[in-house]
Amino acid sequence: MSIDIPEATLDHLENAPLKVAVAQIRYSPVHAVEKRDLVADYESKLDDRYVAQDAQVSQTLTLQVGGGPVAPASPPSGAIDVVWPFRDDERGYSVSLSNSSLAVEADSTYHDFPQFLSEFQTAVDACATVFAPKRQLRLGLRYVNEIADGQLRDDGVHDSVNPELVTPVGTTIQGGLLRSFTELRVQESLGTFVIRHGLIDAAVYLLDFDYFSEEERSFDPDEIVGTVKGFHELIERFFVWAISDEYLARLKERNSDGR
Repeated sequence: MSIDIPEATLDHLENAPLKVAVAQIRYSPVHAVEKRDLVADYESKLDDRYVAQDAQVSQTLTLQVGGGPVAPASPPSGAIDVVWPFRDDERGYSVSLSNSSLAVEADSTYHDFPQFLSEFQTAVDACATVFAPKRQLRLGLRYVNEIADGQLRDDGVHDSVNPELVTPVGTTIQGGLLRSFTELRVQESLGTFVIRHGLIDAAVYLLDFDYFSEEERSFDPDEIVGTVKGFHELIERFFVWAISDEYLARLKERNSDGR
């Protein structure tokens, strides 16, 4: 392992700075996904709380957060896909199915990873049962966090973010910083771990973690889910390391008093 940080796990934090979590798998094209009767069969295997939306024509997804130059999770592609979306507004989940990809997304109402992984597993198992993709082409897990805290403006980023991550902000650069953005790409045991972070507003700090593998292999639901679990373990550890002890304590205080 290239990143040497302590083991860490988190209990559910009601006021975590998470904006969006996305697990996505890309696979060799399955043209049967264009058949409405099979899509209906797929829908029946999801939780009853999901509601089908109108089919959409889409290109490669790019998450843009704040005003910063956030890079896409995967290289841009000109390929056009028909996407079948399903939404669970009650819990803030969505599933997007196309003939070459499947994604599960949770918004800021995300509760905890076991629940998120269960949603992803159900979606992947249903895809394997109904459409039987042959090859996995890319698998990734991404968490986008925004620390929106007035203390960033008042006390500097080191009050909320680990000084080891943000140097030279707060050391060589003592004040007056309007914006910053850094991207790190690290080869890890399961694939590539991308860390995008920086000040995207005077009081908003971005922590965007994207762990993915582009190794082509057979489409195996159990292996897919196990790999996403491994992605999450490193991302969670890195998130705990990336924030300051003071900020984590404030999150836990908010969690305990319900505010």
